[in-house]
Amino acid sequence: MPRSQYHHGELKAALFHAAERALAEGGHDALSLRALAREIGVDPAAAYRHFPNKNALLSTLAAAGFDALGQQLAAALEAPGAGLRAACGAYLAFGVAHPHRYRLMFAGTCPAEALAEARQVAPELLVPDAPSAFGLLTQVLDGLWAQRGLPAATRPGAELLVWSLVHGAVGLFIDGRVGGLTPEGLADRITAVLVGGLGAG
Repeated sequence: MPRSQYHHGELKAALFHAAERALAEGGHDALSLRALAREIGVDPAAAYRHFPNKNALLSTLAAAGFDALGQQLAAALEAPGAGLRAACGAYLAFGVAHPHRYRLMFAGTCPAEALAEARQVAPELLVPDAPSAFGLLTQVLDGLWAQRGLPAATRPGAELLVWSLVHGAVGLFIDGRVGGLTPEGLADRITAVLVGGLGAG
């Protein structure tokens, strides 16, 4: 679209979607607001009116990534009987399919306060009331403990255990360090280890 045809909201969305494409192709280190402005044919000053700096743009991309992750987990858990295996599988599938975005989501440049700021900078580019991946995991584990009658004393901190294992698995998969395993096969193994360990207390 020629620069004269961009309306205020359209330009912000155009910058964001151009950044999404650039992120998918080469990671967040190479992202540049000036380069994105040139790509879509506007003056760099116009880009800075929507995103005051690169970190604001990165935070918005990361916040959108957490929205998408929550939506993917929620969709996976809608199936009858879906539980920990479905959650692990959806999480792994997201990270493997979007490696650069996944790394950005957990990069030091995007702490929780920066994500909150992103929701102030560009709320129209994010999903209102998007499901929280961590909140969904909590629900899954509550259900697992109730279903299996696991000791209540073993419940605190289980989210951190599960998240750490799956998060680490995504990183290893992205780095090509899991041999010939597929994301589905890895999710099966992780779930078996987790359920076995949790059942043992």
